[in-house]
Amino acid sequence: MGVAKVREMIHTIETDIATRDLLYHAVGHGWTCEPFGVPGLGWDAYEGPVPEEAKRAFALVNGKRELWGGIP
Repeated sequence: MGVAKVREMIHTIETDIATRDLLYHAVGHGWTCEPFGVPGLGWDAYEGPVPEEAKRAFALVNGKRELWGGIP
C-alpha cells in the first residue's frame, strides 16, 4: 500500500473522529528519525547514509549507538 493511499485513509478517519467530537493523537516512529534525514515509514532495514549528528541520539546498546537491526 502506498503512502498516498494511507494518507487518504487517515483523512477519512480524521473526518470521522471530528464528526464524533473525539480527539486523535498520531505519532509514529517516523517522527523520531525523519528530522535526522533518515526515512521511518516502515520496518525495513535502512541501507542509506546516517548523519553522524543523528548517531548521538541513538540508544546506547552494548556500547554502540546504531540503528536497531538496521531499522530506523
